[in-house]
Amino acid sequence: MAKLIRRALAKAKREGIASLARSSVPWLIDRVKVALHLEHDAEKINWFTHITELDSRAEVLKSTPIVLSLSPTSRCNARCIMCGKIFSNGEKGFDLEMDALESVSQYINNAKDFRLLASGEPFIAPVFWEILDTISSSHAQAPYIVTHSNGMLCNKVIREKIMQSSLGMISFSLDAATPETYKKIRNGDLNKTIENITQLIEMRNAAGRKKPEIRLNMTMMCENVHEAPFFVRMASAIGVDAVELWPLHEGPGPDWIVTRNGWTFSYEKQLLTHCADKANAAFAEANQVANDLGMTLHWPFGAMRVQKAEPAAATPATPLLDQEQSSAPHTQIKVDVFERANMPIDLLPESAIIARCKIPWEWFIVDTNGDVRICCYMTDIVGNIHRQTPDSIWNGSVYRSMRRAIRHNRIPAVCTSAFCPYVLGARYVE
Repeated sequence: MAKLIRRALAKAKREGIASLARSSVPWLIDRVKVALHLEHDAEKINWFTHITELDSRAEVLKSTPIVLSLSPTSRCNARCIMCGKIFSNGEKGFDLEMDALESVSQYINNAKDFRLLASGEPFIAPVFWEILDTISSSHAQAPYIVTHSNGMLCNKVIREKIMQSSLGMISFSLDAATPETYKKIRNGDLNKTIENITQLIEMRNAAGRKKPEIRLNMTMMCENVHEAPFFVRMASAIGVDAVELWPLHEGPGPDWIVTRNGWTFSYEKQLLTHCADKANAAFAEANQVANDLGMTLHWPFGAMRVQKAEPAAATPATPLLDQEQSSAPHTQIKVDVFERANMPIDLLPESAIIARCKIPWEWFIVDTNGDVRICCYMTDIVGNIHRQTPDSIWNGSVYRSMRRAIRHNRIPAVCTSAFCPYVLGARYVE
């Protein structure tokens, strides 16, 4: 309760009493109804139970996930050169079985936020639209549903389906601002993809709607990072709502080398640590362009600045690692990727703490084969909904261990190699 009061006072200070009253009174009424058992909406009951358990950092939860991520398919029409699924293990892909939805039906009823983030291209799979219908029919009010797409298949038929759906946001992955670079990385036709996205935006605007929100995203590497400012300009020119700029992830796993279209790609050599000066100049210009054009620019790790790949001058402090549930040696992540002074404000310095992570109280990620992960930054599998009940995973040993570690401000064992803002930030706290 004390936290709720502090939040209310902070909001009143920021926005005024009138704004607080408009937003808070309906919320308070709902909370009282839940407390008095007068509320029968499963989503609202679950939400308020979640808030109470999150505030107390409970280890065993009565609430179910408020963010449910489902991967509709691992099939893909693209062959992106940095995709390990294609070039590292050659996976052909398959679709999520609909009986998987039946096993998480209660979670679908209770969740507020849905991420249909396929490890492939969602629009290639008929099951994607079935999942959308299932989610929508389970809620009286449209929930927030997000997906990612490469945009190549976003033809007239797909655009009409999107407009008839309850999708809240689509992020289109392009990774380039010129046809030449797009051909290298995604082996496709950038002009055709841009035309598909532009026509979707025009269709949405003509209908007088703001949803779905349309974003473009770019995975930045040495080959394309110089195009980041042009990427922002391109997004603004076609009427996109926001841009997301992501770095090519440093993480555990083998390097792979692919030669295609006269270009040899090495994953390790494309990491931004190998072109730090060029990357930092591109970041600064992209920020300026976004400010000039009024374009919303999302950075996953704040206003980034990359360090060069040589060893760091000083060894950052390392928080205690939680050793519970650790069945394999810890893989130490590289910590010289970002300069401390340029980590996002939420990670510096007093807030750069694992204890701020909410993921194991909120997220439940189901991959196409039924495997469950806790967080998108983690590769560890904590269960499978075809072999276990969702509740036995949600309140299982790994989830509980992660909640317990975070409550004590320790990096959970399953997170030690995660390319995560909290893990990266926490390692810089002195």
